[in-house]
Amino acid sequence: MRLLCMRHGAAASSGPYADADRPLTPEGIEQIERAGRALERLGLAPRVVLTSPAERCRHSATLITAALGMKPDRIRIAATGPAHLLQALTALGAVEQVLVVGHEPDVAGLTSLLLSGSNGVQLHFRCSSVACLEVDGLPPSRPASLVWFLDPGALRLLGREGDAI
Repeated sequence: MRLLCMRHGAAASSGPYADADRPLTPEGIEQIERAGRALERLGLAPRVVLTSPAERCRHSATLITAALGMKPDRIRIAATGPAHLLQALTALGAVEQVLVVGHEPDVAGLTSLLLSGSNGVQLHFRCSSVACLEVDGLPPSRPASLVWFLDPGALRLLGREGDAI
């Protein structure tokens, strides 16, 4: 299975919002749209998108599916936390490619759990960062492999409109 782990785009501060209701900022929308173009250019086509129920994650998932030409019915809401995400992934069965859109420290925790079996791998997911892992199955019988990690700067370059790769 190819697993893409992504942090949501930049979101409004918690000021007037409950944490789960924080929307993407205009910058966050732009980040995710660029990330979607970058993933599309890389030929990635997840069969399913798992997302946190938080507004900023759901909106990020919607923007990504639109950029990849996917139907919105491919989006599934999953409980937060690395263990819950792993359960949701396992429940999907044999799916070739999945995108998880979530928060920190959940996305980094899931990535670390799959790579090392613990929280021993420290990846810092800035807003809109994406990691690509190869997982032999779920639950995994051996550690996953990190194929690549793209931060917002790399996604900005890959996602620029009109540029050739």
